Amino acid sequence: MIFRFREELGELYDEIIHLDERIASTEKKLKSVSQQSEDCQLLLTIPCVGLLTATALVAAIGDTSAFKNAREMA
Repeated sequence: MIFRFREELGELYDEIIHLDERIASTEKKLKSVSQQSEDCQLLLTIPCVGLLTATALVAAIGDTSAFKNAREMA
């Protein structure tokens, strides 16, 4: 029983390491994408707006020139 428990813990640990690597890779890609977007760069100047929020907002809204003003976008 203890052997199975240790084996399971080892597998879970390996999975956590793998997920950490995937997260780091995704963050690197998001940073690269955000550096190419003026809208992302502008959003990142707002306090408490981070990389994930800025890129998600730009992805969700798309072309900001489609809106006349901020109220229309909201």
